[in-house]
Amino acid sequence: MNLNKNVLDRTKSFFKIVIFCMLLYIKMSNNIILLDITLELEGERGRIMVYCNNCGEQLKKDQTFCTGCGATVKQREPEPTKPQRSVNKASSSILKSKKSKILALSVLLLALIGFGGYKTAQAMNKPIKVVTKFEQAVQNKDEKALTNLLNKGQDEMVVEESESKMLLDYFHNNPDLLAETKDNLRREAQSLENDSLMSTKTKGIFTLVESKKKWGVISQYGVSFQPVYFRVTANQSDASIIIDGKDRGKLKEEDERTIGPLLPIEHELKGSFKGEYATVTDKQKVDPKDYEGNKIDVEFDLSGEQVDLYSNYDEATVFINGKSTGKSVRELGTIGPVSLDGSIKVHAELKMQGKKLTSEAIPVTDNSDSLDLTIDDTVIQEAEARKAEAAAAAEERAVQAAAEVETAKSDIEDVIYSHYNDISSGFYSDAYELFSSGRKAKVGYTNWEKGYKNNLSDEVKYVVVDDVKGDKATASFEMVSRDSKPNGDTLVQTWGGKWHLVKEPSGWKLSEADIKKLQARTE
Repeated sequence: MNLNKNVLDRTKSFFKIVIFCMLLYIKMSNNIILLDITLELEGERGRIMVYCNNCGEQLKKDQTFCTGCGATVKQREPEPTKPQRSVNKASSSILKSKKSKILALSVLLLALIGFGGYKTAQAMNKPIKVVTKFEQAVQNKDEKALTNLLNKGQDEMVVEESESKMLLDYFHNNPDLLAETKDNLRREAQSLENDSLMSTKTKGIFTLVESKKKWGVISQYGVSFQPVYFRVTANQSDASIIIDGKDRGKLKEEDERTIGPLLPIEHELKGSFKGEYATVTDKQKVDPKDYEGNKIDVEFDLSGEQVDLYSNYDEATVFINGKSTGKSVRELGTIGPVSLDGSIKVHAELKMQGKKLTSEAIPVTDNSDSLDLTIDDTVIQEAEARKAEAAAAAEERAVQAAAEVETAKSDIEDVIYSHYNDISSGFYSDAYELFSSGRKAKVGYTNWEKGYKNNLSDEVKYVVVDDVKGDKATASFEMVSRDSKPNGDTLVQTWGGKWHLVKEPSGWKLSEADIKKLQARTE
């Protein structure tokens, strides 16, 4: 602000001088014109004045005698040629003098204006003025003004406004470096203004330098810097290099490339290599102030890591960053090379019983020697458990049913054996009770009992239960009956067929008989 005020005061003083000179010029010009007019008027009067030849008294025009001495005035024609030549000569001399003075004043005025302009331009281009512009550009975040200053102070690189923005961000993140830069530039400006034989040069990243002179005479200054260069290498072929978000092309394995020039501020460098299943990256932030010199070696390690895979379902398909590899956990076994920065996520998928099952997506990090792609199969396991439970229940029911059938068969066999044993023993009422209620309704006890008055015995040879369905059953059997004949002989008959039984509350009962005589003999 003090610098601006000094320049303004000097400018005001200069213009005051210019205005004074202009007024003086106008005044002198007017005086010359007035003098010229006076001389010309006097010349006119010289052509008409007449004097007395006797006493020298001035006479009026057309006067016939002198009022001073009374002498007669002789009229004669004036000789205008000689006085006119004298007047014209005087007038020409005056005009020449006027032009010379005007020219001299003009030259003086131009000299004053030129000198004042030189001093004003010199004041505006003082080193400290450039430093002030730099400070204001940084304070106001004026990328355009800062870019102009940086391009004015050096010609090794063309600084873009985007790079100036990076510089502003760098100063914002490093206020101590900004303060140091301001202090260094001010000390350099002071040294330059004092015309030191050995101007002070600081070790800061920015310095104040003299640039091309304005109009060939006025010294100009700019902010200069030493650009940095990165010598980049990588251990993978076709590695892509990106600096500050800009693609810088590809490298061959062990090839070295120099990238620059760049501003001497922190830069983000990224190398990447696209492998079979994933992209390996290596990011580095490089600040030139941490290095000696302006050529910095940067090596990208893109070898990546090999990571082992395992799962509770080896047939599950492996996915990397949501994209299928088309191979199972068993087929891959390991994946690599991969970055360990967490940018790669791996999971496994499996279709089972019409359902898609997935494992957790696991990021690959420094701690990822192996990845557990265990699939949550709770749904399937629960379904399997329910299925097994149902099968067990069914089996239990089947066993129970089979047991019930076996019990029923045993009971049915007992009913048939008991029925005929009771007849053989003469326990007819007990044998009759083994009939179903439906059969009892059809066959009365008395008539039924009479049919066995000659019976000696009924011997069952075998009983086979053919079928048991609920409360109904069918059994095949064979029985030999012995009956006495009136002549004392014994009639031996073999019977075979089926009994149809029903289950009543009191147990199995004989319902319908389908019996035939198979053979007969007499003993």
